[in-house]
Amino acid sequence: NTFYQGYALGIKFLYDGLPITGPGGTQEDLLNMAAVDHTEVLYGANAFKHTALSLGGAINFVSRTGRTSPGNYARFEVGSFGYRKQQLSTGGVVGDSDYYVSVLHNERDGYQDNTANKGRDLIANFGHVFSPKLETRFFLRYREEQLTNGNTLTRAQLKHDPRSNDVPTGRKKDGTTLLGSNTTYRFDDDSTLEVGLGYNDYPLLNGWRYSVSPQDWRSKDTSVVLRYRRAHDELFGLPSDSSVTFSNTLAYLGDVKSHSRSTGQLLQYTKYTGSRDSVLALGNELQLNDRTWLSTGLSFINIKRKAEIEYTTGVNTSEFPDGVNYSEWDTAPRLGLRYELTPDIQLFGNVSRSIDPPVTWQLGSTGSPFVRDVKPQKATTAELGVRASAGIFDGSLTFYRS
Repeated sequence: NTFYQGYALGIKFLYDGLPITGPGGTQEDLLNMAAVDHTEVLYGANAFKHTALSLGGAINFVSRTGRTSPGNYARFEVGSFGYRKQQLSTGGVVGDSDYYVSVLHNERDGYQDNTANKGRDLIANFGHVFSPKLETRFFLRYREEQLTNGNTLTRAQLKHDPRSNDVPTGRKKDGTTLLGSNTTYRFDDDSTLEVGLGYNDYPLLNGWRYSVSPQDWRSKDTSVVLRYRRAHDELFGLPSDSSVTFSNTLAYLGDVKSHSRSTGQLLQYTKYTGSRDSVLALGNELQLNDRTWLSTGLSFINIKRKAEIEYTTGVNTSEFPDGVNYSEWDTAPRLGLRYELTPDIQLFGNVSRSIDPPVTWQLGSTGSPFVRDVKPQKATTAELGVRASAGIFDGSLTFYRS
């Protein structure tokens, strides 16, 4: 957290299968390892199960729970330039329920002048097993932070005054909040239905220190994820596993205001409310013989983007409009083949399609009195590789072209 403008474009980020990447992009203050049990890194089309259609795939952080991390835990870290971090957590199982709570505080004075930062986290989840068929879990992640960023330096400054920071900038997050729940219903040993609901609130005061025109960003998303899986089935007389996944992430409130620090005058107001990403993904894994599997998938995508400049003191002398509102439908197929040379060595290849929609602020924000009609980036990727494991080691080597 010593930088800004670090939006990770081209990757879908999730916590416990619920997206924190929405039409407005990814807020990087949530990308920390506090209370994370393990991380799934799914490159490209491997992220199909999370309806991630971006070129880079998906990264899913799986939270610790009272079942995976029982007991009390304390961690204290210190380091250079005033680095300090403290974390306390507790978790446990009570009957058919379990709980996990973690609190964290971090701060750093910084190497350059005026680059101090500090933050606070509260992370909790609660799970309950109603029956062998039904279970649910509720999640909370909350973070506050204040951050002052260092400016780029010239070669002379690097040599003679590397701690200088002539043009510092600051950002402030007054309460990034992720609320969510995952509920799983097992019809039988072979089929399950998962229902995920998420609420994300990303307030951002950009330029809260030093900037002559600070910006107040509001971004609130709601997400719904439905996934039906059926395993140990048959298709054309061959063993088959299938899945149907629907996801919808809606920016039900999104806007940005900039104003003059000296006078308080409103300079520009841009609104993104109503932008949306919706995906229906159909997938199948077919076992052709004892060593060969065929993976197929098809996604149907609807992308809606809205960006309207409601007010500006600037004058639009360009050929671009002051608003964009479009809805686009796309499809993204996937075809893959996996061959098992030995139980420890696999060869694989696939061809897949990716659709990367622009995030709302790429259309326009407060820097210019116009909006650009930016369209989704589309790509076709072919990939060949080998995956192997030996004892405690595993790895893969892949050649691909997009």
